[in-house]
Amino acid sequence: MEDYLTFKIDDDLYGIHILCIEEIITLKKIAKLPGLPDYVLGVINLRGMIIPVIDFRILTGIKPRPFDDHTVIIIVKFNKKLIGVLVDTVCDIFHSTGDFSMPPEFSGNIKTDYIKGLTQRYEDSDEMVIIIEFEKLLDTEVLLNLNIA
Repeated sequence: MEDYLTFKIDDDLYGIHILCIEEIITLKKIAKLPGLPDYVLGVINLRGMIIPVIDFRILTGIKPRPFDDHTVIIIVKFNKKLIGVLVDTVCDIFHSTGDFSMPPEFSGNIKTDYIKGLTQRYEDSDEMVIIIEFEKLLDTEVLLNLNIA
């Protein structure tokens, strides 16, 4: 069994492996820096550490929305560095058996290689969890923009 932290974007439920998560924080003041790609919102100061924050929505091509009281930043550890990932809301821990269905293939330039698979949240439920492979979500271009590659 593997554990995933689940979070929502609109009505869709996503999961990221719990071992990638450093912590979850409420939305903080994000300092915008000029010249960054749209998906990099800026940086935050977390106990003296300057951490870049990316918007999951923009990075994955989902229409942005205003932040609200549920918006949080998931602090993810990647290549020994911390990255903040802004999401609509965090839900809970999902215990998976690892029985994933692969997403359908799409034509064109639709990027889905960061999706590890799809699974039902509960055996008797239609609610799907989209399991994300964070290291694939942050492709080389993203990592270079964050100075992490």
